[in-house]
Amino acid sequence: MSKTLFSLIPLLLTGSVVYGAIERVDREIPEDESPVFQIDNTALDRSNTHRFTSYADTLDKVTPAVVGVYTSRIVSVNQSARNPMEEFLRRYYGLPAPEQPAQGQDDEERSVPAGVGSGVIVSPNGYILTNNHVVTDSGEEVDEVTVQLTNGSEYDAAIIGRDPNTDVALLKIEPREELKAITMTDSEQLRVGDIVFAVGNPLEVGLTVTQGIVSAT
Repeated sequence: MSKTLFSLIPLLLTGSVVYGAIERVDREIPEDESPVFQIDNTALDRSNTHRFTSYADTLDKVTPAVVGVYTSRIVSVNQSARNPMEEFLRRYYGLPAPEQPAQGQDDEERSVPAGVGSGVIVSPNGYILTNNHVVTDSGEEVDEVTVQLTNGSEYDAAIIGRDPNTDVALLKIEPREELKAITMTDSEQLRVGDIVFAVGNPLEVGLTVTQGIVSAT
């Protein structure tokens, strides 16, 4: 019986995305051959599995450099009294804020969620690339930024710079230890048809990996 297998060839890393490519290999697999796990052309015994290709080993090297970015605004009690979920969704989708009653002298300030996104560590001493829209709300910088690493530790982050035109922002944290940083490469090497992985923290569901291909450059 003829089955199609795929073998992994060297990957290129750029930002929080892993670029790679696959090559098609046709082989004859006997009907009675026991199931194996195959990656990088090396077969390892695995019980109760089918023959397949995995990118887990490569992603294990990348995901520690991906972080969650959480932002908040300092608002009055009147503004923060709205339903927290409604407020979060409004800010996430960039909807205009409803009119608020005039602030009284007794109003207190509170920190309310403004948004959530992803970032990637680009230096061991704590510089992180993220999106400009993650650290802004209605075009203005948020008041507080918190970065969460894959090990669960959290740090306050400062906004070092941002560019609305390219939707890029640079953050800085003060880590208690050297961080795992992503490897940057030349994006000119990217080709249409290369496999790509988007690694991030969408809608605060936790670390996720999504696979696709480069459709155009």
